[in-house]
Parts: sequence; C-alpha cells; structure tokens
Amino acid sequence: MSLNNYIINILPIGDSITDGAGTHSGYRFFLHNLLYKSGINFRFAGPKKAHDPRMPERYYYHAGYGGNTIGPDNSRNGNIFSRLPDILKGKIDIALLMMGRNNYFQSIDLDRIDEVYYNFIKEMLSYQPEMHIFVGSMNYSKAGNSPNDPALSGLNRLLPDVCEKLKNEGHNVYFVDIAGITNLGEVDFKPHDNTHPNDIGQEKIAKAWFDAILPILKDMNKPDDNQIRVKEFRLNKNRLTLNANDEFQMLPVFTPSNPDEFTVLWSSSDSDTVKIDSLGRVTAVKPGKATIYGECIDGGFISSCEIEITEAKTVNTSVIFDNAFSNRENWTGDIERIGDNNIIMWFIRKDYKINTVQKFTPSNNFMLQVKYEITDNKGIYFGNYTSFKFNNLEMRIIDGASSFEVRYNGEILATHNSYFEIEPRTYTLKYYNGRIEMYKGGELIISVDKQIELSSSHIELYSSEGERFCMINDLKLVEII
Repeated sequence: MSLNNYIINILPIGDSITDGAGTHSGYRFFLHNLLYKSGINFRFAGPKKAHDPRMPERYYYHAGYGGNTIGPDNSRNGNIFSRLPDILKGKIDIALLMMGRNNYFQSIDLDRIDEVYYNFIKEMLSYQPEMHIFVGSMNYSKAGNSPNDPALSGLNRLLPDVCEKLKNEGHNVYFVDIAGITNLGEVDFKPHDNTHPNDIGQEKIAKAWFDAILPILKDMNKPDDNQIRVKEFRLNKNRLTLNANDEFQMLPVFTPSNPDEFTVLWSSSDSDTVKIDSLGRVTAVKPGKATIYGECIDGGFISSCEIEITEAKTVNTSVIFDNAFSNRENWTGDIERIGDNNIIMWFIRKDYKINTVQKFTPSNNFMLQVKYEITDNKGIYFGNYTSFKFNNLEMRIIDGASSFEVRYNGEILATHNSYFEIEPRTYTLKYYNGRIEMYKGGELIISVDKQIELSSSHIELYSSEGERFCMINDLKLVEII
C-alpha cells in the first residue's frame, strides 16, 4: 500500500468494557461512525474479532478481555500484561487503554495500583515506543458515583499522575477522564448489571475517546484514494403499511452495490409509534404514522420510508396460561431463578429444566409465546440452547439467538439463522390448521406443513449446559379459537 493510502491502526485495549459485553461491539461501533464521518482513514487492531453486521470487517478487531486484571499476576481469568506480545505484534498508531476494575473486583494489587498501571504502559512502550497511548479512567457504575466506587476513590484519582510521569519521560501518553466526561447513570447500563454499559453508555464513551484522539489523528491521516465509494443510496421501501406489533427488516440499497463502507445510521420521527434499531429492524408499536430515516455515513446520503401502522389483525383468543411463570408454585424442578417478573438464567453452568405443574389441553390451534432477552452478545456458544416445548413441539433458540430450530418429537423440521439478538424479542411458536410457524416479533422466520397429534401436556423450559446472561418474560400459551 502506498504512503498516501496508509491506514491508521487504532488498538482498543482493556477488559470487558472494551470487549463490549452486552453489546455488539461496545464503543467501537460508535467511535467508528464518528471517525469515518470525520474523514479519518483507519482500522481497529488487535488479536480478537467481534462480528458486528453494522460495519465492515476491518473494524471488528480489538484487545478487550473480560474479567482480566492489569497484571502481571495470578487473577482467576488472566491478565492483560501477559497478552501484550500477541496484542502488540502488529503496528499500532493509537492505543485506547481502559482497565482496572477487575483488580478491584478480585482485590489484586490495590495497594500499588498506580505502580502496576505505570509498569503496564512501560511494557507497551517497550514494544512500540512511538505509539500514542490514551489512558481512560474507569467509567462510573450503575450503582452510582458513591465514595466506595473505585472509579472515584482509587485508580481514577491516581491515573493523571501516572500519565504525567510517563509524559515527562518523553512518551506519547495522555489522560482521558472517561468517568467525568460521560458521568454514566441508570439509563446507561444493561438490565441486572451494575458494571457493563449498554449501547447508550458505550456511545458516550465513544464520544469521549473521539474528542481526545481526533487532533492527533488529523495530523496522521492519509485519505484512501482506492476506496469504493457510495454514489447513490436508497431504502428497499419508501412507503410501508404494518400492523401494530409487526416487525420489518429495512435494507439499504447502494450504488455501486459493494461499497467498502456500508454503515447506515437509523432513526424514527416518532419512536413511540415506530421504533427502528441499529440493525434497521422496524417494530410497529401502535397505530399511527411515522417516518424512518437511514443515513449512509459514506457521503452523508439520507433516505426515508413513510410507515403507517394499523390496528393489529386479531383472532379470538383465550389465554389459558399467562404470567404463571412468575409464581414458583406453578413450576416443578429448579425454581431458584424464578423471580417476580421473569426467569433469569445468569451464568448457569449446568443443565436447567423446569415444567409447569399444570397440564394444558388446547384446541388444534394454539401459540406458545415468550419474550426472550440475551443480554450478552457472546451469548451461548457451540450449540448451547434454550428450549420451549409444548406437546413435543419445540422452539429452540441457539447460540444466544444467532439461530433457531423448530422440532417435533426431536426431529428438526426447519432452521433459521440470524444475528445475535441484544434487545428483547417476542418469539412465537404457532400451530394453525396443520401448519407450524415461528415468528421473531412480527417476522415469520420458519414455516413448515406438519400434522401433529395433540394431547394434554406440560410446558417445559430447558437450558443446555453453558447458557448464560438470559432473561425470559411473558411466557404464555394462547388457544386460537
């Protein structure tokens, strides 16, 4: 590659916040948007790779290690110091360093935390002395900015002096007060998690990094003359009618069809009527009208779709099992994870199975519905799954929510592959007039003809070994009359 097309290598390095636990790619997606729109020619670097369908592959890489301490030490999940030979084997121009909270969680090196941090950065510089290292303070926790929070009382207070010492030694080291700038609070974190920011919080962290590093990046920047640029942009629909509670996948259409940068930023004129997430998935909330906008960050093109929401098409239904999941008396088996409003499967390391005490005998037409949320984008790997079964008809959610199966008597009838799901989704297994269908929100994802034999049956919930970070809400069986 010629000098004129040199790509700046940015290394996000740290623990689970950098890894992006609970989001597709943490702050990296939002930082990517800001930097690209500013004309910076860059890639993210690091030995780890996190798929994010919203942006090109060269932005997948990072060095975020959940549960790792600073090191070197003997922490239970490892330390980042020992990983530096692998992390820094490629050229790095900018490093975004944020770590330390796991030292407090595991009570490691707290009496000399500033020395440990200083030695870590010196080790980084021994590999690449000319690298620019931006050191971020630990973000506040959801629990609030209390005096007991180490982000206030410990390492964060010491980091400015650590950075100043390194700067006085002639190194390119800069302090960025992530905690003070972002001031994260309740709205910025995942449910049932006091530590890991959601997309709202990660976007704030990205903006803090962006403002700190942009001046230096502008000095380094060499535009890419060979990039396939977007010349025209539109949406696959410019007008759409949906029923309330339906979902629709909005898709971008580019000219040329294969641009190097295909990220689109989505928004709604009225999110109370129509919501759209960062993947372009539309959810019809209630009757009314709204406009969906897509902004192509390459060129700033904007396209829109007018959406009208009508009353949902309904059938006469009789709810014969609704919200009983929140009452422990309605279940057999391991009920310790049944709460007042949901079933939480959190870091389960064993098979988990419960059945309803009551059996149900619906008519020949019924639906099994569940609101399901996987709150970690790593989800469950290697074929682990959550299963919802009624009368030998099974809806199986696999690998977090990256694929799905419908089974009958153990036989796979149909499968569907998808993205990891971060936001809550309502999954419906429907049997109607000899046809089995599975819906994700209002989107039909599986359909197969199959006559089944119905008999009185329990509802069974099963999680294979390794399920983690999962919440189940609003489980119900509906008889279609």
